[in-house]
Amino acid sequence: MVRNLLCCNARCGLSWQYIVWQIYENRLDWFKLEEGRYILLEPDADGVIRSAVFAGLWLALPALQQGNFAVVFAVLQQGLQTAEHQAFVERLEGRV
Repeated sequence: MVRNLLCCNARCGLSWQYIVWQIYENRLDWFKLEEGRYILLEPDADGVIRSAVFAGLWLALPALQQGNFAVVFAVLQQGLQTAEHQAFVERLEGRV
């Protein structure tokens, strides 16, 4: 069922991302739609994955996996303070 939904989104030209958090395996996979296919996003050298769709949505993967939510929230706040996030919010509010 998930596979059919993802294929439909790809055919419709939607810009989608999705996250699969496998709690028992302590694994998180973040995918984005690119050229009609979903690809796995890889964290940067600091272990942070940055959304390509929602500017400023940053996730500190190792901190999340270790349950260090103070770091998870701190990294998220860093992303939300960026100019890219502010521009994204303004577009959503119809100001740009």
